[in-house]
Amino acid sequence: MQLTNYGFIESRGNYISARANYERPMERLSTGLKINHSRDDVGALGKSALQRIKNTKVGTLRTNLQNALSYTKTQDGALEKVGRIYERMETLALKAIDVTLEDRSRSDLNDEYQTLEDQLSGLLKQKFNGISLFTKATGCTEPEVTEIDANFDAGLNETLPPTFPAVGAKTQANPDRWVAKQDVDTTDGTLTLDVNGGKVAERYIVKQGASTIFDTGWWATNGSAYNNDYDRFVIDFGKDKPTTFEFVPRDTGSSSSDNTPDGAFNNESFNLNGGGGPSGYLLQLGEGSTPGLLGKKYTTSGGPLTQGQVTITPAPGDSTELSIEVQSTSLFQASAAFKGVKIVEPEVVPALEV
Repeated sequence: MQLTNYGFIESRGNYISARANYERPMERLSTGLKINHSRDDVGALGKSALQRIKNTKVGTLRTNLQNALSYTKTQDGALEKVGRIYERMETLALKAIDVTLEDRSRSDLNDEYQTLEDQLSGLLKQKFNGISLFTKATGCTEPEVTEIDANFDAGLNETLPPTFPAVGAKTQANPDRWVAKQDVDTTDGTLTLDVNGGKVAERYIVKQGASTIFDTGWWATNGSAYNNDYDRFVIDFGKDKPTTFEFVPRDTGSSSSDNTPDGAFNNESFNLNGGGGPSGYLLQLGEGSTPGLLGKKYTTSGGPLTQGQVTITPAPGDSTELSIEVQSTSLFQASAAFKGVKIVEPEVVPALEV
């Protein structure tokens, strides 16, 4: 037999219905919010979301404007410093032209002037939140030019172990190799290479990245590596330009010393040891006289060039790594110094979105 209390069932149904009707008002009263769920009022919820987006945008624009104001204030402060520096530089320049001024005082003025120049360079490189204060967008249309100096002497020291020692007996086909390598942070520049290897020849090679741009072949100088003169090669190279070199005869030593000039170009012409025949920079360069090569530049404008036994090749411009290699079977002295410039176009400051 089934017992059924229809009155209770009806009462419970009315209770559940009434509770559902009062749940939403009670939730609003307890939370203090008119809209607690998206079902409460879709239209009002959409308007609320749009208002929040608008408030966020206004806050972002306010931050952008505050940053722009800070940027211009920082820039204005830097320009005030520039003005004061220029005024001081003008004062120093006027003092320096005083004919009654002592050399020491003039030197002190010059030192201060150079310090002010360095301060100007520092101001031009200042940044605000990673953005340069002075760019194309802010009125400075000149690119940033950085001078680069690099010295390779430490890696070209014959008294230190070679980078790559010869395996077995040393010959020109199997020499000791010293390699000095640096990232010079630019693809363009001028390398000054001084060499003194004596009558037992050495080979001097310059590479940009993996590409050889200069090669002396096996180059000899008079005497030994520690007397008579150095020979100098000035090599200019860069991306999308010819590689050139200039040979500079030097009077750096005598038959007994490499640091006592004797008024003569000892490497111009000499005979190699043991009946090895004539040599000298004239013969090795394929030139007839020293006056004929002074100031002369050999160039790859028509492609790779072989001048005498020296070979030059256009620089590919695909690497900022520069290396100097000396191949030797005996003694040598070598010195290499690089000068170049790195040019960075100023970034454009993006316009503020308002």
